[in-house]
Amino acid sequence: MQSWQQALIIYREIKDRQGEGKVLNNLGVAYRNLGDYTKAIEYYQQSLVIARQINDRQGEGKALGNLGVAYRNLGNHAQAIEYHQQDLTIARRIKDPQSEGQALGNLGAAYLSLGDYAKAIKYSQQALTIARQIKDSESKIAALSNLGIAYNSLGNYAKAIDYYQQVLTIARQIKNPHLEGNTLGGIGNVYRNLGDYAKAIEYNQKALTIARQIKVPQRESQSLVNLGNVYHYLGDYAKAIEYNQQALTIARQIKDSESKIAALSNLGIAYNSLGNYAKAIDYYQQVLTIARQIKNRQGEGKVLGNLGNAYANLGNYTKATEYHQQNLTIARQIKDSQSEGKALGNLGNAYANLRDYAKAIKYYQQHLTIARQIKDSQSEGNALNNLGAALEKSGKLPEAEKILQLGIEVWESQRQRLGSNDAFKVSFFEEQTNTYRILQSVLIAQNKTDRALEISERGRGRAFVELLASQVSSNPQEQLSNPPNIDQIKQTAKSQNATLVQYSIITDDFKIAGRQETKESELYIWVIKPTGEVIFRKADLSP
Repeated sequence: MQSWQQALIIYREIKDRQGEGKVLNNLGVAYRNLGDYTKAIEYYQQSLVIARQINDRQGEGKALGNLGVAYRNLGNHAQAIEYHQQDLTIARRIKDPQSEGQALGNLGAAYLSLGDYAKAIKYSQQALTIARQIKDSESKIAALSNLGIAYNSLGNYAKAIDYYQQVLTIARQIKNPHLEGNTLGGIGNVYRNLGDYAKAIEYNQKALTIARQIKVPQRESQSLVNLGNVYHYLGDYAKAIEYNQQALTIARQIKDSESKIAALSNLGIAYNSLGNYAKAIDYYQQVLTIARQIKNRQGEGKVLGNLGNAYANLGNYTKATEYHQQNLTIARQIKDSQSEGKALGNLGNAYANLRDYAKAIKYYQQHLTIARQIKDSQSEGNALNNLGAALEKSGKLPEAEKILQLGIEVWESQRQRLGSNDAFKVSFFEEQTNTYRILQSVLIAQNKTDRALEISERGRGRAFVELLASQVSSNPQEQLSNPPNIDQIKQTAKSQNATLVQYSIITDDFKIAGRQETKESELYIWVIKPTGEVIFRKADLSP
């Protein structure tokens, strides 16, 4: 840093404007590496002014690209995209393929952070094409990594692992342990999302070992956070807290604000899951303070959403809506579509808990629109599920039936993208059974008992049915294109000369000690006789 400052003085004394601009840019890089993004931006802006004054197009593009990266570090992705677009325009005008590829990669990364995965994939694919053409291994690695992250976020886990494995192969070939550790962590996150927690722990442990071997504390902290996340998903909150506390200690030692935010946020989430909402709120407030200090708007918005969820868990839905509204405002200001969708979904949940279903429906519909725009099928499925439930509570049963059917189609489409890994399909399906249950309830309320039986059959162990079909058919997808209908179920009873009995447990939300809790509400029973007669009964299980 000191040598760059001395160089700056010399270049100014000899009036070497180009040299001055380059040094200012290098000082910006130095401050960015220190995590002082505001100071980095100051130097990049000075470098940009000089580049434009002396008509240094390449220097101008470099400064614009660095400004974009710095604003992305601050969570201001909309501003980052503006700078990267300007950088891309210059790179194409001066026919600089390397700079063009880097600008495309940066745009992909920015859209990735905004949750616009379709655009992230588009730009990353373009960056990858150029990187392969000009044999730019660094840009190739960045593009492949971003594609892995994008497909993981979209729920296309098979494709995500494929991209990560390509990066891992390169990392090992060029003997880059830092890249290898990062990629192992990425693969671990995919397995965590798939519910394969043993593999998630294995990969993140490997990443942690490498981080410690090469003495990169920031990466060590991130690996500890990732391990904490896996144990959180396993419901082992004590272990999740232990790992995140270790991560927080390192983050404080190296004065890394972003790592502090990650560890403190996860500690808040863990205590929230334990029902210690006061402690969760305390951690979230610490995150909020740091995010505002370093002007990380995206981080600020996310923790406001977490505070809203904590107050919702306390039964204070009015305060929850206040925090979610603040989150929504920030998400719209910084054009973060994914966070905007989540905020709208959380507002819908809060108003549903307040039994203001008209408002809940309005917010769920907006969430659904955004999820479809950014092609986030997981969020689309969640929005359809919540919208269907709110429509049911409003007594709009035909509308609810239609929406929930669409939700099931989204879930089943997602499972097809998991490829041939049956363990993935089973764990993935377990998270989505609620939509099948709500649809059964909606159908029963309309006295469509036979159709409800079909949905029960369709939802029961669907992943297991696919597994069995794959073992007996060369084309299991064709065999499973139409789930068993009522006539086929009756025919099974007749051909086996047996009475079939099917059960389905339905859940609902109940107010317990001032808070909404999901509990078993009804037991549905269908008796299918060999004669084809179907008898339906239900039993009350409400607490």
